[in-house]
Amino acid sequence: MDEPTAAISEEETRRLFEIIRGLKEKNVTVIYISHRLDEIFELGDWVTVMRDGGHVDTRPIDEIRGRSELIELMIGKAVYEQYVRRDLSEAEVLLEARGLRNGKLKDVSFEVKRGEIVGFYGLVGAGKTELARAIYRADECAGEIVFKGRKLEQATDKVIGAGIAMAPSERRSEGLFTLLTVRSNIPVMNMRRISNAGFIDARAEKSATHEYIDKLGVVTNSTEKEVAKLSGGNQQKVVFAKCLFADADLLILDEPTRGVDVGAKSEIYKIIWRLSNAGKSIILCSSELPEIMNMCDRIFLLHDGRVRRELNNGPDVDTRELLHICTGGLDVE
Repeated sequence: MDEPTAAISEEETRRLFEIIRGLKEKNVTVIYISHRLDEIFELGDWVTVMRDGGHVDTRPIDEIRGRSELIELMIGKAVYEQYVRRDLSEAEVLLEARGLRNGKLKDVSFEVKRGEIVGFYGLVGAGKTELARAIYRADECAGEIVFKGRKLEQATDKVIGAGIAMAPSERRSEGLFTLLTVRSNIPVMNMRRISNAGFIDARAEKSATHEYIDKLGVVTNSTEKEVAKLSGGNQQKVVFAKCLFADADLLILDEPTRGVDVGAKSEIYKIIWRLSNAGKSIILCSSELPEIMNMCDRIFLLHDGRVRRELNNGPDVDTRELLHICTGGLDVE
């Protein structure tokens, strides 16, 4: 089973685990591949760690001393991520959404400041992807979106031209041309920058590709390699490179670390922080609570297409209350 819970709900995950335990009782062997470490501890008898295509270690799960040791085995070093509160109260408001409504969203309003990382957290089906697509104008949506003081038109090409880029959750089917090369993917959202009189300048294209491979640490042995042949983490870096080459001021990231390993996650988080510190604004939509808690300045809790709570991130945030609200519990101020 290869990442079987990547896109299913908590209830479906619980049912799947029951099935797996039933198979085990019938002496059926299950090879369970996952980047979600809690699942490994919950289901596994033995755990095998691989890194860069090689075998690192195989141990009984009860000999692993928690998540930190398993992570160290996976990436070869300890990883610690903890949000540090930033004061962005005086920062310019870059985007303002007012009363967004469609088949899923129900009167969603919020603002994003320059350099801010704004998180939208909810379980599968809460409306995160629908919100991301609505802001990007990929789907019809009532309400108003104002970006840099101007109302956004209902056209994705106009949104890109205004300075907004999106890394979709389905990177292979929506974020990349997987049969094309790394060189052909990176400049595609800003072809004017590498064109002259309507023709692609091959030298400028090659230079831009190498620049963004170096900036984001894309691991590839050639710019002519098909994107489909890269690892999940490197595919996601190519998506980021496309967004940056478009010279976007606002990046919408929908499940940006889905299906990538812990090491790639750490690298992607560093890229997001670097962009934020450079003045880029980030909308981060994620169903992984640690990701939201480690990365975001402000957090919006989504349930059934509605914003149930807005809060400033910090050590005083009660994660149990967040989960309570996002699973439909009564929101008590």
